[in-house]
Parts: sequence; structure tokens; C-alpha cells
Amino acid sequence: MDLVASPTELSTAATDAVLAAEVLAVAAWMARTRGAARWRALLWSTTLGLLAAACLLGAAAHGLAMPESTRAALWRPIYALLGLVVGLMLAAALADLRGAASLRVLLPAVAAIALGFVALSEATDGAYRVFVLFQGGAALATLAVYAGLAWRRTLAGAGTIAAGLALSLAAGVVQASDLALVLIVPFDHNGLYHLVTMVAVALLGQGVLAGQRAGRAPRQRR
Repeated sequence: MDLVASPTELSTAATDAVLAAEVLAVAAWMARTRGAARWRALLWSTTLGLLAAACLLGAAAHGLAMPESTRAALWRPIYALLGLVVGLMLAAALADLRGAASLRVLLPAVAAIALGFVALSEATDGAYRVFVLFQGGAALATLAVYAGLAWRRTLAGAGTIAAGLALSLAAGVVQASDLALVLIVPFDHNGLYHLVTMVAVALLGQGVLAGQRAGRAPRQRR
């Protein structure tokens, strides 16, 4: 299959592919990490695995020449995967706050919310706008949880996770803008979003692994 002619779409596709490779590496690293709260590593590695799948599909949508109908159809599973990623991050945060037992309620709720997000996206013409609102709200809630855990010092690495989430929100602002730069090759707002997200993912990985290396489960809320 041929590549698109647009230089910025090609750089966006390339950064999507690099981001996918980074995310998979961090997910594999997490999956091999043992600790008192093994469920955390498994939940986060699964979440990042879904993100990597979305990035790979995004690389294809941006970089490959295809009919617009095919490209539009490709964005549907991308949004579905991203909806699950955002929901699972929030579930991980709430489980860190309340304990692993809460996942029995949180995970079905996440699945229902993600399905609702997909249904709403299908029912509207502005699927991206719906996703931005959904992602922003969930990311702010997740950030608030980890900022609180960091403030109370009840979870190792919570501050680093919060920093990663804050940077992820900043990346979203970049993506919503018209920013464009030439960094050896031209980047538009989407490519720059991927570059900032790479740093955010590194911080998230470090934060989660710090919690595992602390050798104890997060303190459960009473």
C-alpha cells in the first residue's frame, strides 16, 4: 500500500509508530515486575497494550493512502480502544485509592462507560469532540486521585504518575491547537502531541514501577 503525500501526516504516522513501540516496551516491563500489588502491574500493562494497538492503527490511518471511507471506518476501533484506555486508567486510580477489591465493581463500570462512549461517538458527527470531552474529564479525575495520593504520601510513585497525567493533558492542549514546528522534519499538532505523549508515558511507567518496587500494596482507604 502506498504512503500519503503529506509530510506532516507522514511524521504523525511515524511518531504514532514510535509511540506504540515505547508503550509496548513499558507494558512488557510492567508485566514482568513483581510486587505486593501484582494486580497494578497487570492492569497498567493491559491498559498500555490497548494504547499501543490504538497507536498502530493511528499510524496506518495517518500514513497509508486509502479511500476516505476506509480511513473513517478505521477511526472507529481507534476511538473504542482509546475509550477503554482512559476508563482503565481511571479504574486503576480508584483501585489505588480504595483497594484492589473495588476492581470487581470498577471494571464492569469501565466496560459500560467505554461502550457508552463508542455508542455516543457513533450517534454524533463529532466523534473526536466527544472523545476530547470524555478523555479530558476522565484524565482530570485520574490526576486528582494520584495528586491526592502523592500529597498524603500513601502510594510510592503517585507524584510521578500525576506528573505524567498532567503532561498528557498538556499534550491534549497541543493537539487541539494549530501548532506546527519544523524539527528536522515538519510536525503538525498531531505529531507534536505524540512527542509530548512519549514523555508522559515514560513518567507514567516510572511512577507505576516505583509503586511496585516499594514492596507493598497501596494503603486501602477505610
